[in-house]
Amino acid sequence: MTEFLKKEIEELFINLKLTNEVFRQVDPEKAKKVIDQIKDRFVGNITKGWWWEHFKFRGERIRFINSDGYKALSSLVPVTETLLWLIADGPGSERIVYEGTINAFIEIIKEAAYLQEYYIVPQDEGWLICYNHHDYLITLGEPVESRVRSLNQ
Repeated sequence: MTEFLKKEIEELFINLKLTNEVFRQVDPEKAKKVIDQIKDRFVGNITKGWWWEHFKFRGERIRFINSDGYKALSSLVPVTETLLWLIADGPGSERIVYEGTINAFIEIIKEAAYLQEYYIVPQDEGWLICYNHHDYLITLGEPVESRVRSLNQ
């Protein structure tokens, strides 16, 4: 399934006319380091499975009924963040790491059928946003936790 997800995202990159300045796949060696660092910071010691089932912190969460949690992303991500990590997770696939802007991520997420779950993390790993296949948007760290609390009110 990894190849389906990767191919779909590559096609979306072309169809949406994105550039490498706003969206690009991270090379496998660097991607492994990024995944290991994010797991170390936010996820318990697991080798496979859904990360969100093993988060080290409770965080904040909100459910979106129509799988449209991507619409909230631009209001959650601090405007000071330029380049972020997107960890793409599909059914039965290996995680794929992309680097880019929140606006490019939103365009990809909105259109990607094979993207079941994803994680968005700034490069300083100060917070994490997760969207899972149960339509929950989960945030860990500030300021994204407080921003989700305000959406819940």
